[in-house]
Amino acid sequence: MLEVLRQGASSWFAKILMGLLVVSFGVWGVRYSDIGGGGTTLLQVGGQNITTEQYQRLFGTELRKFELQAHQTIPAQTAHQLGLDQQVFSGLLVDAHARDLNL
Repeated sequence: MLEVLRQGASSWFAKILMGLLVVSFGVWGVRYSDIGGGGTTLLQVGGQNITTEQYQRLFGTELRKFELQAHQTIPAQTAHQLGLDQQVFSGLLVDAHARDLNL
């Protein structure tokens, strides 16, 4: 069975198909990085790119504030269920709107 696969892979037809596959991935990879998909941008708010690291830092800060108010340690999963991530997004939107108003 492996011998049949090996013979099929050595044919010109298989080599042409593999070449087309490599070229297509090369083109898609270039196009993907051209549109900004290759970076770590999580979202764009008010023309400002928010990276994954920035979001994690903001979420961590809000989580620590929430834990201080609750006087207990809260797992990140629970914080997500309580809507803390939505609070972070809302804060980003308010900041973007304030920037638009030059405040």
